[in-house]
Amino acid sequence: MKRSEEYRQLQIEFVTGLKESTFWEVEKLTLFFYISTLFSPSLIQVLFGNRYPEGKAKRVSLFIVEFLSFALPNILILAFSDYFLIITSAIFLLIVLFHFLKGPIFCSFKRPAKHDEKFIVFIGSFRGALVLCTAISILAVDFHFFPRKFAKTEDYGISHMDIGVGTFVMSNALVSQPVREYVSNMFSSTHQNDEHQPKRIFANFDNRLTSITFNKVSELSRACLGIWCPLEFFCFTCLPKSLLFFNIPSRHTQIFWFIRRYPFSHLPNPLSKFGLAEWILSDQRRNLFEANKDGACSLVGYLALFLIGSNLGYLILKNVRSKQKSWKAFTLKLVATDILLFVCAALSHAYIQKSSRKMVNCTYCLFVLSNSILSIVCFSLIDSFTVTPQHQLQSSFTKNQLPRFLFANLLTGLINICFETLYINNLLSAIILSIYMLLLTSSAQILKNLNINLKFW
Repeated sequence: MKRSEEYRQLQIEFVTGLKESTFWEVEKLTLFFYISTLFSPSLIQVLFGNRYPEGKAKRVSLFIVEFLSFALPNILILAFSDYFLIITSAIFLLIVLFHFLKGPIFCSFKRPAKHDEKFIVFIGSFRGALVLCTAISILAVDFHFFPRKFAKTEDYGISHMDIGVGTFVMSNALVSQPVREYVSNMFSSTHQNDEHQPKRIFANFDNRLTSITFNKVSELSRACLGIWCPLEFFCFTCLPKSLLFFNIPSRHTQIFWFIRRYPFSHLPNPLSKFGLAEWILSDQRRNLFEANKDGACSLVGYLALFLIGSNLGYLILKNVRSKQKSWKAFTLKLVATDILLFVCAALSHAYIQKSSRKMVNCTYCLFVLSNSILSIVCFSLIDSFTVTPQHQLQSSFTKNQLPRFLFANLLTGLINICFETLYINNLLSAIILSIYMLLLTSSAQILKNLNINLKFW
């Protein structure tokens, strides 16, 4: 379809001059995912009982119920975000009603469920919900009903999609190859006395790291006091801490590795002084590198997030197999760490440098870490305090994530070619988005039922 010059100008105006949202608004939208994650299995338990039905016809009916009770509400909440409190309260009251009328949904605290030693249910729920949220946002952002404050910011600011990009990196780091490799070794016969052995996941790195005292590692919470650019943030905090973490005896590993005090105000800050931030955000595109400078420079920050996420994944896998009392203590440490990270992020955003997805600066990393840990805690609490089975729609999205994104982007491109999305009213926008999500979710469920795992590397 040939676009008119008027429509092209409208598209430019639509994606420029966006105002940022607040971290609370981002978390408020994410909160609905937690509620719907609890609501959908609760409704299924009322309709089908504690066990999911077997047989093709019943599985189809199960899929329809999950789609209508999880995917569709998360689409509609974007269109009716002004009524967030009313919608969320109504769904939560329904969950409580199901609990008292149709059998127990809530229970006393228990350790999170495991399909096996390598797969933790709440981690799968976290990753699946994130992919579903991202898939919705990829297309919804092209319609008027999607709140513009949730779209990606231009240079500085916080938004739902900005935080989602970094959280996606964290979610994949939680189950990254180093973590899976460690878990494989953890349960092998040759690693029964692992508690007294150093971690060897990053053994190919310089062994001198093992001699560095753990208390003297540059800490993330201190980074917001002077390290602005992603390269400094990576070199002086994330890299040494992340590499060292996998090479120290496990008896020394504590979740408070985030917040141990170690002053390093004497570290140089040359890149910030030479205007790296201004150069990254400038419009200079004179050569191939400058044309992709924001993407290239942001890779350093994303790598830092990936390393921290791998550390966090190891901690979760290590503690989830511990006693129930130890898991409670670990959960409390996660909550305390998350509060500290949020305070550091808020102070850094207000007084040092605003969050920037393009630069993946320290403030952005702090917000992503805070959001990721909060999501992990919420999904683990849902798993620990409920007896509902795992959400099948979410679990189907934990596999084949790259094909899912490619398919989502292909569908988004086709829809933008076939429709002038900015001229479509809210009702038709919701219908198109629902059909788009139906295609994505059904294809994911089919691949899962056929046990097909697509790999491109």
